[in-house]
Amino acid sequence: MNRNKAFFEDRANELNQLYQCLSSLFSKDYCELSSLKNAAKTLEAQANGSATLDEWGYKIENLILPVGDVRNTEPAGIVVRLNMGCECKAKVADYNKTCDPFTIYSFHLHVCGDYQGKAYSWGMHLEKDTSKKTTEWHPLYHLHCFDGRNQMKHALFDTLQNRGMLYLNVPRLAHYPLDIVLGIGFCLMNFHTKDVFTKFYSEDRVFPRLYQSSQQRILEPYYNAITSTMGAGTGWAGKKELCPQIV
Repeated sequence: MNRNKAFFEDRANELNQLYQCLSSLFSKDYCELSSLKNAAKTLEAQANGSATLDEWGYKIENLILPVGDVRNTEPAGIVVRLNMGCECKAKVADYNKTCDPFTIYSFHLHVCGDYQGKAYSWGMHLEKDTSKKTTEWHPLYHLHCFDGRNQMKHALFDTLQNRGMLYLNVPRLAHYPLDIVLGIGFCLMNFHTKDVFTKFYSEDRVFPRLYQSSQQRILEPYYNAITSTMGAGTGWAGKKELCPQIV
């Protein structure tokens, strides 16, 4: 019997609640949320399994949300979608601690749309990079943009060369980790007008609790680790590993 059964059930319930929150916010014609329920089912199966698991996590792929009425979108008239994914693992014992919770972590966001027979895209990923074999600066958690061509696999992909754009494999920007809840908050704040997140946060009964929980476990301790004079004593990596610009 899994001695952490209740813990896994709680995490599954949170994903199911997140599914319900987003279902009430967006029309099903503009989003695809089934990956949340699939991840919840996996956690439920683990909760009812015979083995006691010391690590928990989820792998969410192809979570699709709409993009709001943002200014200066080009080409004008394009309908844009966000394709989000998050894979993470963490120790059960560390859940309520302020230390770095992730043993495995990656998050990606693919922004894409079709217009007049052509596919347009760009994206970003956020990962935990512990590799030391690089000549470039890699904050432990960093945000990195990409052009999206590998994700589109589209015969009519509007290539960077045809657009006259320049793409570099840098920079890698220090950024706090986004679990799926913080990731959704990130999308609502950056790809919609202010009122969408503000109204959702103030009126929904469940999302504020989920968001505050992730914020307290991840976002706030991350910034405390960067600003703390204790450095690695916070339970996170040293502040220079999190933010190499601190010299």
